[in-house]
Amino acid sequence: MRTTTFTLTILAVIIVGGSYCTARADALQDALMKLPPEERVRQICIIRGLDRMRSEKSLPTADRMKTSILSPAQLNGEVLTAKGAAVRSKHHWFALTFTCEVTKDQMKATRFDYQVGAEIPADKWEDLGLW
Repeated sequence: MRTTTFTLTILAVIIVGGSYCTARADALQDALMKLPPEERVRQICIIRGLDRMRSEKSLPTADRMKTSILSPAQLNGEVLTAKGAAVRSKHHWFALTFTCEVTKDQMKATRFDYQVGAEIPADKWEDLGLW
């Protein structure tokens, strides 16, 4: 659990900071290698998804993503499918469906297709583990 907390802290710094300097990228790679394969895929897809949403301006202030809020995400080989994910933007959570493809070594997301759904009401956040 300590490794996951450390990794998530590093990911948060990188995502919030928005810059991928060499030192941070190296630290991220090292931290990702310490995660179990399925968790590594989830984290890689979250990074790719947030970057894509921001760059496409669909959710330019997206800052958090959870892969298994409304239903569990499924990893099949190199493809993570999340039909019950959620993304946060401007302190509001939205339902999210996505498919993310990763490299065989599970260190890079090569494709991220998504659809943002309806806003999740604040009175449901606690039950869903959102904040």
